[in-house]
Amino acid sequence: MPRLACWSCGRQIYTPSPVDSLFSEERRCPRCGAFLNVERREGERRVHNRRQNPPAEPGPPATGEERRVDDRRKVKRDAQVLWAGIHGISILSLTGRFELVGAESTDVLVNTLIDNYLNKVQVERQASLD
Repeated sequence: MPRLACWSCGRQIYTPSPVDSLFSEERRCPRCGAFLNVERREGERRVHNRRQNPPAEPGPPATGEERRVDDRRKVKRDAQVLWAGIHGISILSLTGRFELVGAESTDVLVNTLIDNYLNKVQVERQASLD
């Protein structure tokens, strides 16, 4: 079975027809649309699998949780908090409510919010390195 390889995205496509008998439209990658080349390697280069589970337990390792879940949740939460802060400042600015709270200009408040957030991130990163 001939194998085609996309030089652009790396996708491998298997075809039951000989490569020479395919139309030009059929020689395009379905993912990115680039022209496909005949795969040069005949055999598989991988000597062994990186992860090998016991035969009785197929599938991913049973560690319980996916790695870095807490990091992704924290990044998402921090992004939401930062967005909410900037959104709140912009709504106060658009509705003219800054006078009620005695706040400074919109630019100063947004810059202060972002600076404080970046300082917090830098302190946390420095603490994790120590």
